[in-house]
Amino acid sequence: MSKYILIVDDNPNDLTLSSLQIEKAGFIPILAQDAFTALDQIDEYDFKLMIVNLQMPETNGVELIKKIRNNQQFKSIPIVVTSADSESSDLKLAVESGADDFLIKPFNEETFDKKFRNLVGPIQEWLEYPVGFDQKMSGGSYKKMVIVQSISEIGATIISDELWVSGKTYELNLNVFSNQGLSAVMAKVKSVQAIEDKFILKLLFVDVSTQSQEKIRSVCRKLWKKNRSL
Repeated sequence: MSKYILIVDDNPNDLTLSSLQIEKAGFIPILAQDAFTALDQIDEYDFKLMIVNLQMPETNGVELIKKIRNNQQFKSIPIVVTSADSESSDLKLAVESGADDFLIKPFNEETFDKKFRNLVGPIQEWLEYPVGFDQKMSGGSYKKMVIVQSISEIGATIISDELWVSGKTYELNLNVFSNQGLSAVMAKVKSVQAIEDKFILKLLFVDVSTQSQEKIRSVCRKLWKKNRSL
């Protein structure tokens, strides 16, 4: 399941408030302060929901929604519009143009959460991206070789010949991250499953810096695009 939520608002304070609500719900906010940036972001991420402010300069929220809905690929993505004016005629136009719901500023946290949940549903597992059988990409080591089966933005699934200790943290060198200049990551063993003479390990990345997280996210985006084109 996608974890990305697009927030489009020219007001930095409102962007921050919306971001905090999204992060609290366990999703990743992607921010845009104008419609042009938002349209660029749509091609880069697989969004679960879009939150669009109506009153923006140049291209307003209604015009942005029309552009989004004109693309068949994005017709099914839920859109919530925001406005500081509950009487604005743009609210009606936004719904007629394809918006699914609206929020009035300043946000009421309970209302925000209720409408958000109605559209995105409960939090599910992070989407994992198959790495494939390319030896350059699927290799990795923790002093000994392992096979990387899939990665997500918070962890990885690997296959090892040896049993790892559940709950223990290991330092990994994963080839899938090498092009991003990420030499090593720390990962904690979440679960271990024995299959014949192999062990399938679910790992969670720990102590990840903001810079390293962005590199991991970049690799996941590339794998998502690659798998989508197959």
